[in-house]
Amino acid sequence: MSAICGIFNTDGSPLANNVLQGMTASLSHRGPDGNGTWQDGPAGLGQQLFCITPESLGEKLPYCEPASGLAITADARLDNREELCAKLNIPLDQQPGIPDSMLILKSYEKWGKECPKQLLGEFVFVIWDEKRREMVCVTDHMCNKPLYYHFRPSRCFAFATEIRAIHTIPGIDRRPNLRKLATLSLFGVERESTYFEGIFLMPGATVMTITANGIHKTEYWEPDYDNRLNLKTEAEYVEAFRDVFFQAVAARLRSAFPVASLFSGGLDSSAITGTAARLLAGEGRSLTAFSAVLPDSYGGNVRDEREYIDLLQGRPALSIEYISDAWRGPFDDLERLIWSGEKPVYTSRHYLYTAFAAAAASKGVRVILDGVGGEMGPTFHGYGYYAELFRKGQWPSLLREVVARGRVEQRGCLGLIKSEVLWPLLPGWWLRRYKPRFDLVMVGQGTVLRPDFVRQQLDHKTMREYQLLSYTLGEVLPDHRKNQVKSINFVRQARTGLAFSGYEKVALSMPFLDKRVIEFCLALPGTMKVNNGYKRYMIRAGMAGILPDAIRFRTTKEPFSVDYHDRYNWQRGKVQALLQAMVKTPLAQEIVDTDRLESMLKYSMQTNRCSTPDEFSAMHMVPQGVFLLAFLNTFK
Repeated sequence: MSAICGIFNTDGSPLANNVLQGMTASLSHRGPDGNGTWQDGPAGLGQQLFCITPESLGEKLPYCEPASGLAITADARLDNREELCAKLNIPLDQQPGIPDSMLILKSYEKWGKECPKQLLGEFVFVIWDEKRREMVCVTDHMCNKPLYYHFRPSRCFAFATEIRAIHTIPGIDRRPNLRKLATLSLFGVERESTYFEGIFLMPGATVMTITANGIHKTEYWEPDYDNRLNLKTEAEYVEAFRDVFFQAVAARLRSAFPVASLFSGGLDSSAITGTAARLLAGEGRSLTAFSAVLPDSYGGNVRDEREYIDLLQGRPALSIEYISDAWRGPFDDLERLIWSGEKPVYTSRHYLYTAFAAAAASKGVRVILDGVGGEMGPTFHGYGYYAELFRKGQWPSLLREVVARGRVEQRGCLGLIKSEVLWPLLPGWWLRRYKPRFDLVMVGQGTVLRPDFVRQQLDHKTMREYQLLSYTLGEVLPDHRKNQVKSINFVRQARTGLAFSGYEKVALSMPFLDKRVIEFCLALPGTMKVNNGYKRYMIRAGMAGILPDAIRFRTTKEPFSVDYHDRYNWQRGKVQALLQAMVKTPLAQEIVDTDRLESMLKYSMQTNRCSTPDEFSAMHMVPQGVFLLAFLNTFK
C-alpha cells in the first residue's frame, strides 16, 4: 500500500523549509513507484506511491486543482468506479484511465464531506480545502488503511500512514505513552490511543475536519442491526451471497501485478482461494496460494493441514506454494519487527507472515488476499443464537439444532445447553465472577507489567471501568445480531497497519471486510448462520461446487503455525540471552517484571493448543513481554 502524510499549521504560519520533505522521505520504503510533495502556505501533503491497480500506474500525487482550491493525497482502491463515473458524468472514453484519487476529488467537489457515503472500497484520503481553510481526513468503513495523527491546538495538525513520519517534525518528541502501555493487561480499551504520547489513530468510517478552531469528527457509517434479509429458499440466499462475495473478491483482484492468497485449508481462506482462482481462470490469469506447512524433515508429534490444502491441488489457475520457514520462530527479527509495527503488540506467529511476504515479493506479487474477518460475516459462529431461540420460545427449533450440533461435533446435549443457552441468558456480573472467559483472565493474570507501574498510570476507578469494558466486549448476549455488530464495531473502530518484517513489499486485502459482505451477512436470518448442527453455515452452503465437502463441512482446524511449540522451545535459550541485553534501560526496569518473565520462560511447551495457563502464556504472554522490552529499548 502507498503511504501518505501531511501537515497543517492551524495558526496560519507557513510551513518551515523541508519539514514536509522530511516526513515524506521517512516513508520512502513505501514508495517504489515514485513520491511527491505539495505545499502552499500553512498546509502540505506528501505521498509515497505503491501501485497496485491498473489505474494507479499513471497516478501522480499529491494533486492540486487550482480552480477549486482543493489538493488531495490518497491511498485508495475504489470498487464502484462505474457507478461513480455515471454519477459524476465522466465521459466513457475518460473512465478507464482516471485514477481513483481523481474520482474521490470529484466526489468531494460534488458532495463535500458527504462524499464518503458514495464510496465503496479500501481507502484513506486527505483533502486540503483552501477556500474553507480546513483539512479533511477520511477513513474507509472498516479502517482497512490506518491514519495516525498529532494535534496541538492553535499550533499544528500532522498525519501519516506511519507514526515515524510524524516524529520527524521538530517539536514532536518520540516518547512512550505510559498510560497506553499500562492497558496491555486489558482488552479493547483506549482504542484510538497509540503507544506514543500525543499520537492517535483515526477510527474507521470517520470524517475528521481540522480548522483553526480544532478537530471535529463525524461517523458516516455503522452496521445496521435492524436491516433484515428475507428470501424464500436457501438456494436464493446462496445465489445472493455468491453475487456479493464474488464482487468483493473480484474487486481485490483488480491488480496490474500478480495476485496471491493465504491458504490454510480452513473455511475462510479456502473460500477466498477457491473463489479467486475461479474468477482469475475466467480472465486467463492465475493465483498463487501460500500455505504454511511443516518441513518435510519434521519429526514432531503434530500434523499440518496438507490433507485439506491438497484437496485444491490441480484446480485451474491455482498454484499452491508450501511455506515452512523451518528455522525461524517468535523471537527472530525483533528489531525489524518493532520498526515495522511501531508498537509492542504482535502475533507470536509473525515469522510466517514475513515468509509469506518474502515469497510474494519474489514472484512480483503486490497484493495478498487474507481471510481475516470471516467470523464477523459468512463464517460467523452464531454466538447467542441458541439462547435467542430459547428466549423467543422457539423450543422445537432449539432442540432440533442442539441434537444436530451434538451429532456433528460429538458433544453432549446437556453441555451444549449449558454453554450455548444458559450462559448467554445469565447476567454479566454472574458470568464475570463465576464463569470468566479463559483468555481474558489469562491476559490479566499473565501480564508481565509491574503492578506498581499499572497503579501509577491507572487509578482504581479507571482500572475497574476498563476491566468491566474488557469483560463486556467478550460477553455473549442472547441475540446473535448484537454479538455480530459488537464484533464488527470492535474491528472498524481502530485497525493498525501491517506488523511483520517485509510488510512494505506487499498489501494484505481482506474480502470479508468488504462493506457489502458485512451488511449482507449481518442481515441474514439465524438459520443461514447456524443450521442442521453446523455453525458458520452461510459459507458452507455458499461454497457448494467451489470447495469440496471435506472442507465445507469440516469442524476441526489445526492451529496457525502448527509447530509453534517446537519453535518456541528451540528459542527459549536465545530469549534468556536477549533478556540480559534488553532489561538494562531504566524505562524497561520501571515497566516490566523481568523476574516473572524469566520464570515463565522456564516452562517448556507440550502442545500447540494453549489450553492451559502455562501454554497460553508461552503462546501469548511471554512473546508479548519480549516484544514490549524490545519496544521500550527503542527509547534511549
